[in-house]
Amino acid sequence: MLIRRAPLAELDPVLAYRILWLRSRVFIEEQRVTEPDVDGRELEPGVEMAWVEVDGDVVATARVLREGDEFVIGRVATDPAHRGQGIASALMRWLIDELGTAPIELHAQAYLEDWYAGFGFVRYGEPFLEAGIEHVSMCRPAVA
Repeated sequence: MLIRRAPLAELDPVLAYRILWLRSRVFIEEQRVTEPDVDGRELEPGVEMAWVEVDGDVVATARVLREGDEFVIGRVATDPAHRGQGIASALMRWLIDELGTAPIELHAQAYLEDWYAGFGFVRYGEPFLEAGIEHVSMCRPAVA
């Protein structure tokens, strides 16, 4: 298993396609989200794509936004054939380690609240609909 992150502009076009195709497969086809997955944020300065490769295939991905002094992790997706193997957990642990002590925010699909809590994220606020799916805001405060 290989985990990496880089700005979209630095990715080989085939790798970028594989990452975006996986997200489309999970969010658009499987979960039937009501908003476009590719929203232009990937092109903003400081935004990075993270991904996991197994045997050369992209099997999980996430997007990391930089907003001021904090990071926002989103678009976390795992190929259905690779779920239940700890790949998304490995990606999250790796990202948290890579991002260091800065605060991290995310909008978790509500059914994954406990999963994200296992990485130190704490829910705040009330549930809300995002892309037609119930979400909760969560944060991992800055680490001293």
